[in-house]
Amino acid sequence: MGSKNFLALGALLLLFAGFAAADFSVSSFQVVPSSLVAGSSGVISVTIANTGAYKMEGLTVNTGTDGPISAERSVYIGDLQPGATVTTSIPFQVRQNASAGVYTFTLMITGSYEDPAQNLQTKTTIRNVDIPLTVGSTSIFNLGYGAVTVSNKNPFTVNATIRNFGDPVTNAYVSISSANFIAIGEYPKFLGAVGNETPLALDLALTSDSFNGRDTVNVVLDYTDRLGAQRRATLPLSIYVLRAPEFTAGSVTTSPAKLVSDTAEAQLKVEIQNTGEANGDSISARLVLPQGFTPSYSYSDQATLGTIAQGSSKTAMYYVDVAKGVQGGAYNATMVLSFKDASEEFKTVSFPVEIRVSDAPIFEIVSTETGPASPSAGDTVTMRINIENVGGKPADSVSVRAFSEQSQPFDFTEKSDFIGTLDKGANGTAVLILTVDRDAQPKDYLIDVEIRAVADGNVLVSDEVVRLPVGPSKQIDFGSYAVPAVAGAVLLFGGILAGMAYERKQLGRRE
Repeated sequence: MGSKNFLALGALLLLFAGFAAADFSVSSFQVVPSSLVAGSSGVISVTIANTGAYKMEGLTVNTGTDGPISAERSVYIGDLQPGATVTTSIPFQVRQNASAGVYTFTLMITGSYEDPAQNLQTKTTIRNVDIPLTVGSTSIFNLGYGAVTVSNKNPFTVNATIRNFGDPVTNAYVSISSANFIAIGEYPKFLGAVGNETPLALDLALTSDSFNGRDTVNVVLDYTDRLGAQRRATLPLSIYVLRAPEFTAGSVTTSPAKLVSDTAEAQLKVEIQNTGEANGDSISARLVLPQGFTPSYSYSDQATLGTIAQGSSKTAMYYVDVAKGVQGGAYNATMVLSFKDASEEFKTVSFPVEIRVSDAPIFEIVSTETGPASPSAGDTVTMRINIENVGGKPADSVSVRAFSEQSQPFDFTEKSDFIGTLDKGANGTAVLILTVDRDAQPKDYLIDVEIRAVADGNVLVSDEVVRLPVGPSKQIDFGSYAVPAVAGAVLLFGGILAGMAYERKQLGRRE
């Protein structure tokens, strides 16, 4: 090869060496934060590496300020030795009127070096770097709800509303993050699209055995914005935990042991248990009775219990009357408790109390017949009292007995009668006989009768009243006519004697 060719090859190699000896590149960049919306600010971190053989001088990063992204026009870095790297930060701002979209933010990096191949002539190298910036749709969320207070570990529901003051979002899911509460049910819970207002029912339960006070539950909303980007918002939910007593009914006992229809002054004992997590103080317990039951006397449906400690119980005592006609079965009364909790506030709770009534014979007077049909003063009256067992059990040894007051104007010849056994729904008749005084005033008289029977070895007594109508006397009272009758007889006898004397006198004259 000729000398000219060697010279040409050497010049070409020197030219390529000059290009390779002076160069730099952007080895990496990072945008913080990664999620941008209109009005937000951030920082672009750029790492520049000197990949050439010569020192780069006066490195400068130039930015544009037009469009939706604004930043410093120029950031000076300085010199960079061969093989060295440098990282610089470029603050930027997304303009308030920026629309959602992907924008290209261009960085123009310049540097100078002295080229040995050109007698150390200073040359400039320029590199343009395009950095994509994604501006998402603006969605500002707020969680609306009322005051939430819990006192135990029972599940509860918070009815809330997610309000979106920005662009609508789709494919939204909600989950719960908390140290003291758990979500009940399937979570994350799918919500779909979230517009201006979206109702949200959160089923939660307290898990802590000791936490007391105010706690914040994080409601985490994951969603897809208008550009398809996956985003997350955290909405705080404030819950106040106040440990409180919780009351239920324990055992219920009665005296007599079996309550039946038509029972007076039955003793009712109700055990009240505190299964909550705090003491209950100044407790008063009022028993609201169902239909067919009444307090035996004033305030016999109320009890004062004082304090029931956590995990303990006390017994409230009541006295009630069971009305006639109450069939056997279970009846729900309502216990209304007033108590003072740990916050020194009075609270009221209620819960059911079951009262059991046993089946028993129940008697009703179906009809009363008399003979004669319309009794009068002085009559002897036969009363036929027809009774029916309308209760839930048969009755043995059924009998009827009458009781009259001394002031009542009649005497019983037969004041009781035995009927025998009456099955459920069966009828029986008792026959009583009495005599009404002759001077009895005409009116309706009320006669007390007692129906007595035996059921399950117990003697049952039912007090009833029958009506006896008495009309005016049908007999003549000669005593009231005695004087006029005697006077009439005397006058009549005197007239007869006078007539006889007159006849004799006339006969004497004729003779």
